[in-house]
Amino acid sequence: MFNEFKFAYYRFTLQVGEEGLVLPPFKGDILYDERFAELMFRHSCITKKKECISRCLARTNCPYPYLFKEVDAGPLSYRNFYPLPPPIAWHPPLEKKTDYIAGENIYYHLTLIGRGISFLDKFISTMDELGEEGLAGKKFLLKSVQSLCPLSGTDQLIYHHENKKIKKTELFISGAKLEAWAEAQIPLKRFQILFLTPTLLKVQEEYMEEPLFPVLMRELFRKASMLYYFAHNYKEMEINYREFTKKAEEVQTIKDHTRFNTGKLRGGAYGGAVGLLGEVGYSNMDPGFLPLFKLGEYINLGSQAAFGLGRYRLKL
Repeated sequence: MFNEFKFAYYRFTLQVGEEGLVLPPFKGDILYDERFAELMFRHSCITKKKECISRCLARTNCPYPYLFKEVDAGPLSYRNFYPLPPPIAWHPPLEKKTDYIAGENIYYHLTLIGRGISFLDKFISTMDELGEEGLAGKKFLLKSVQSLCPLSGTDQLIYHHENKKIKKTELFISGAKLEAWAEAQIPLKRFQILFLTPTLLKVQEEYMEEPLFPVLMRELFRKASMLYYFAHNYKEMEINYREFTKKAEEVQTIKDHTRFNTGKLRGGAYGGAVGLLGEVGYSNMDPGFLPLFKLGEYINLGSQAAFGLGRYRLKL
């Protein structure tokens, strides 16, 4: 389907400073923070402009606009792809605790896709400086960054605070590896999805309030194909989309324990984010869907996926 698709998955280990640290219930909120954005811009912009401008020639090779602006697909023939999905997806901690004591470790995970892998040094330098400045005056240390391959259980230390050097790594996850993983699960006709953070999708301009499998498949396929094309030197997924869609219509929902988070409680666990939460089970599933849905675990789905929303886990 997408053998040459490539992404990297990293663990950022933050060590709490002497004064302790208080984080919001949804830990992705620190990534929305104005100071994080300012630091990301300063560490990312190679033109050294005072602000990010839409006509900048370096825009598609810079992480800042993907996160805090919008990036155009470019040629007029691709306007229907606007804006491009970020080749970035954070996985903040899911724990509900907010108070951390001195010396405690906090783990953030980051997916970088295709050419987005070159953004790693910008995220490391931004998080490192944010820790030195502190959150509400309370500091933390970017202790280390590891490159991970959850499919094989391997990892590699690529950054440590003692020398602040970033090591090169070839520890990537490819579409071919996802295909091989999926083949090892066969025969499999049913699986479950656990929505970990609010997942917001639209169906004909209406928000999807129940987990419709064809919609999930369509949105995953759309995002994966766009990332394959625009972040991998214009590669295209080798698949009969019409047949793929027909098979998605045949999938049956066998249980649905999801709810639609309305986001009315601004101080809630997800900072007022709207979308699906909970667990759903499907049957009569073609095994060909597995690589795509496994990829979705890393790239997230729906609105604000780059900051940690739209995150789910497969349960086979």
